[in-house]
Amino acid sequence: MADPRPSRLPGLQTPVLSHDLHANLRRREERQCYDVQAMQHADLRVQLVKWITIVCEHFVYFPVTRDAAIFYFDHALRQIALDPSELYLAASAAIVLSAKYNEIEEVVPPFDELLACCNHG
Repeated sequence: MADPRPSRLPGLQTPVLSHDLHANLRRREERQCYDVQAMQHADLRVQLVKWITIVCEHFVYFPVTRDAAIFYFDHALRQIALDPSELYLAASAAIVLSAKYNEIEEVVPPFDELLACCNHG
């Protein structure tokens, strides 16, 4: 689904980038079956995905930024043994990584400002 907002950068076609990202994620999911229930901290994932969504909406990020952040966060949950106290830090890092790639520099907040959004640790 295309993003109805105009691109922030002249010549950047965000709907095309979003479509490409989603197509790539679908291909990956077809090759690998991700069992969310088997994922470490699967019980907290729903809460953290909601938090990622809220933060991305707060900073008015493109939907592709949110989707990529969730993908990066899921990847971290599958690959890295995290303590529950580190989950918001991992989610914040996923948002920053996604925003640095998908947004222009002026709308990406400093990491400290992003961490201020979460009063969880």
